[in-house]
Amino acid sequence: MSEAELPAPSAAAERKSRRLRGHKKGAVTCCVASSARPGVIASSGEDGCLCWFDLRTKDVLLTIEASNKPISSICFKPGNEDFVYASAGNEALSFDVRLGPQSKPLETYNYNRDEINQIAVSSKGFLAAADDSGDVKIINTIQKCLYKRLREAHTSICSSVQFIPWRPWTAITGGLDSKLFAWDFSKGRALFSIDYGSPELQNGSSSSSAGQCFNPAFVHSVAVSEEGILGGLYKVCAVAKGDGAVDVVDLEYELAPAKSKGPPRAATSTTSSKGTEPGNGSCNQSRVKRIHLDYTMGGHTAAVSCVAFSTFGEKGKFLVSGGNDAAVKLWDWSKGFSSEANSNTELVLDIDVKKKVNWVCTTPTDSDNLIVCDTSKVVKAYKSRAEEMGGMLLPHRQTSPNPLRKTAYAASFALHRDGLFFCAATRQGFLRPPCAAIIRSEANGAASSAVGKHSKEELIAFFRDIQTSIAESSRRASRRTTRQRSPDPFEEVEKRKQSYGMRGDGGADDSSEERGRVTNLEDMKMAELRELARARRMRGYSKLKKGELIDRLKGVM
Repeated sequence: MSEAELPAPSAAAERKSRRLRGHKKGAVTCCVASSARPGVIASSGEDGCLCWFDLRTKDVLLTIEASNKPISSICFKPGNEDFVYASAGNEALSFDVRLGPQSKPLETYNYNRDEINQIAVSSKGFLAAADDSGDVKIINTIQKCLYKRLREAHTSICSSVQFIPWRPWTAITGGLDSKLFAWDFSKGRALFSIDYGSPELQNGSSSSSAGQCFNPAFVHSVAVSEEGILGGLYKVCAVAKGDGAVDVVDLEYELAPAKSKGPPRAATSTTSSKGTEPGNGSCNQSRVKRIHLDYTMGGHTAAVSCVAFSTFGEKGKFLVSGGNDAAVKLWDWSKGFSSEANSNTELVLDIDVKKKVNWVCTTPTDSDNLIVCDTSKVVKAYKSRAEEMGGMLLPHRQTSPNPLRKTAYAASFALHRDGLFFCAATRQGFLRPPCAAIIRSEANGAASSAVGKHSKEELIAFFRDIQTSIAESSRRASRRTTRQRSPDPFEEVEKRKQSYGMRGDGGADDSSEERGRVTNLEDMKMAELRELARARRMRGYSKLKKGELIDRLKGVM
């Protein structure tokens, strides 16, 4: 069945999920998926704890009691996921995961005057914190100081903030004043803004006609696509709004200079008004600049609380949204920007999670790649594969090497029978810790839930690698035990004496042999003379010239 023939789900269907238990109480507020370690999930909750899960295991890997306040947001440090940042109250904290469960905050930033709703970290080491006062603080984590204040950014609560990967000095913010801002935070000025509460945008939105007229278009969450998704054709951001709609905005167009935009264009589109060139860096007037995904297309019937771009399969191809209607929806959003005549944005998956959704994220794994945080204390993982979607086939491809392959990792988790250890450096040829977690799951009788059919085949190959590694290590150990011990220096001196004909045993022929050697000193090379001087235990011979060394040797001999 081709993608064009796939039926769009009209109602949310209840699907089975894996339940990841680690938080003690309250709701799970946020979750992020590791890109360096596929299958590793970090979550934060109202219990003030940070939890790490590995989708190949059953139990929680690591729990850090980060704060006595609820944690509202969590994110990894770009390029080094051993460090994680979290926000609790009006503070932003950083932790080193390698220190284990007893990890204490390495850094604490309390520049915000009100409760922080979301934090984000850029590749240049800047941390952005959006709070209830509407301000956004930009913090330099390298110099440990406040870099910029984006004051009066929003007239109400600033709910979301994100950096743009391909424009490292630009940030996107959204708030409960229904406004979306793009900032050049190095200068502290706004580049563009979109007011979703304006009459022209509300009139152009189909969601205002029925069902959502009493829900303002608050901006609850913003997600920015990575650079180079879908062949580099699109540079967009997705906006989750309180009126039940999700907007996808062409950032490349919005950030272009005003004079290159040309005449005014339509604000949004829910139809197939496509351009002939789907984006090559130029601002095409025939290309749709924004798409609007609402309940008329099978979308949410209540406020959308979170949105994220997919990392499984073809990265960025799908858009995941979660809302207060207890539904998680998967959109094939890029078709809304396509130039093909019969291509429309398509809803390809609709999941009923039974509770309001706080946060969603995706993993680059082939299964259990939809991670949902709702109002419970359990993190839920859903499958998006064909067998879990009633025949709907999503394209997948291997995005990472075999996780059971023997490689050298700078830092990784290590599981033990009695607890968890974090290895700062795993040497090549040793057991990769997540595999140890699989073995522990097998030993505990949890193989059916923790290890799938594909991973069992990898497990067999892994054990073969273990046998090979053990054999190699035993051979190396045997070579080390049979290695000859270092020679005694006094024995070496005696051997050198014998090589130059000096017996040293007081024999009768010592003097005759030495006289013969004296006569041949002029014929010897400098290296041989120094060796002879060394055998005679002379001092300072290395600084003498050949003639001086011969005279010294003659005097000694």
